[in-house]
Amino acid sequence: MQEEIFGEGQITSLGEILRKENARHVLLVTGKRSYHDSGARARLEPLLSEVEVTRFSEFSVNPDLEDVRSGISLMQAEDIDLMIAVGGGSVMDMAKLVNLLSHQSGSPVDYVARGQTLVNKGVPLVAIPTTSGSGSEATRFAVVYVDQVKFSLSHDHLLPSYAIVDSEFTYSLSRKAVAVSGMDALAQAIESFWSVRSTEESRQYAGEAIRIILDMFKASLDGDQKAKGRMAWAAHLAGKAINLTTTTAPHAFSYFLTTYFKIPHGHAVALTLGEILVVNVQPTADNLSPDLDRDEYRGRMERLLQLLGCESVQVCRDKWYNLMQNVGLETSLCHAGGVRREDLQPIVDSVNMERLQNNPVRLSAEDLYALLLRVYGKD
Repeated sequence: MQEEIFGEGQITSLGEILRKENARHVLLVTGKRSYHDSGARARLEPLLSEVEVTRFSEFSVNPDLEDVRSGISLMQAEDIDLMIAVGGGSVMDMAKLVNLLSHQSGSPVDYVARGQTLVNKGVPLVAIPTTSGSGSEATRFAVVYVDQVKFSLSHDHLLPSYAIVDSEFTYSLSRKAVAVSGMDALAQAIESFWSVRSTEESRQYAGEAIRIILDMFKASLDGDQKAKGRMAWAAHLAGKAINLTTTTAPHAFSYFLTTYFKIPHGHAVALTLGEILVVNVQPTADNLSPDLDRDEYRGRMERLLQLLGCESVQVCRDKWYNLMQNVGLETSLCHAGGVRREDLQPIVDSVNMERLQNNPVRLSAEDLYALLLRVYGKD
């Protein structure tokens, strides 16, 4: 069970956590620049003055297994009894992986890529997000790349012990960062809503996240601090939703787009979601997942359209891509990342099948290619 602490200025609760856990030596996992730029460094240093701190920030934006190994070596060289992660989704994932894998008896690759069972817990982990997108502080998942192939590790022990969602750390985010992270959070909420694993609880989290984001997105882009605070909470709710359901087809496409075309994750997810929404909201007689009840699913999609403020699926698709344009994100693959037509088949071949299996509509390779063509745009 995770302890959640939310609100402006709530970072001060970290001192109480350190005392409660009797922390003596902390491994602090941060981004290279975001720790300072977000204002987190200025706020945390006084709170950490009575414990020994080892900082780890030398890893890539999309962490690979060698980065994780470096963190594990640092963890095992020191007598670490508590970890703190301060940053975006990559920082959170790195901290989760280093924490858990450093306490296993086998090689990290055995657990990440070969399915070996995770047994031991790590030390207490405090997750402090500085973006409003990934929701990783609320999930039991972590993503890592092995030879540029994406793997997702899932285990209850990966869920951080504490999540401090202090909206103050999002105030300095650039307009582009707010746009990308906001689209990621909104996509996660929508995907959770239609996932084959969707539950009433997950839909409560997702529905509230959708309402908040649609209400607050524009104001947060314009720098309104109250709106940024609400967006931080919405991202956390979206994280709680996907923690129960995992993500679906838009995320299945996104990893290759981010790795090979350097399209930021939230943007990569958003590019295909509008077209996938059309497919998912109106399944045919043959392509709905056998795990779903057709009548229940139809009612759920009607609720989703209502949440999104749309009277039809086509209106919703257009509204999605208009939203992307309004927040400053390119809507076509060919202009977003320099994707060429000959790249479409490799993108299809790369689709993450684990995420695709969670999609409510079964999609063939031909379906995926046709969908990418619709998103491709005009050269």
